[in-house]
Amino acid sequence: MKVIHMKRIKVGNKYKLDGASQFAYTRENKLVRIEPGQIVTKIKDKWSDKIRLRNMYRTEYNGETVEIDIDYSIIDRYFRRRF
Repeated sequence: MKVIHMKRIKVGNKYKLDGASQFAYTRENKLVRIEPGQIVTKIKDKWSDKIRLRNMYRTEYNGETVEIDIDYSIIDRYFRRRF
């Protein structure tokens, strides 16, 4: 049996999409497309995010800063930590 260890994700960590484009939802349930090479930053989850099991990140989309929900498994598979 193989044990898979996920990355430790902390507030302020930056990740770069190193794969195909991904889709994510904002807090207002708007669909956002994350392009390859785009950088997302982990932000502090609000109490309402924790209740809804959301993992919030901040990124640029159409010239605006948006807060989006990306699952930990997507971060682990398709993103690389940027220092």
